Amino acid sequence: MITATIDPMTLYKVTDTDHAPYIVEGKGPHALKIYFENESSKLNYLSSLLHNPDDSLLGAYTKPSDSERSRALY
Repeated sequence: MITATIDPMTLYKVTDTDHAPYIVEGKGPHALKIYFENESSKLNYLSSLLHNPDDSLLGAYTKPSDSERSRALY
């Protein structure tokens, strides 16, 4: 499992991982455990939309961004 201790919403390092809220994206050895500074930051993260709301965070990183698609068309 990959562990991220930088809160993706605040970009602050989470130092107390024993008590910090977290989520796990994916499964197996490539699963991503993301820690958050607080529950509010976690809820904001979970409510934010990705390119495709049906995908996980890991799935979003494997898809081209809208700007990459635009460049490919020209």
